[in-house]
Amino acid sequence: MASVMESALFVLPYFLLFIFALAFGAAFWLLYSLSKSDSSSRSSGYASYFRKRHTHKFA
Repeated sequence: MASVMESALFVLPYFLLFIFALAFGAAFWLLYSLSKSDSSSRSSGYASYFRKRHTHKFA
């Protein structure tokens, strides 16, 4: 059991770093797709719809 705990403690920081990098990449991709100019892709269309909806809500 001790060897299993030692290996888990050895792998844990790398696992957390991988999770953090994955979350950072997802957030960066989301911000990039939201701030991108209007094109024919589905994500930008959804982003423009979301922006319009929010501006109508707050205005």
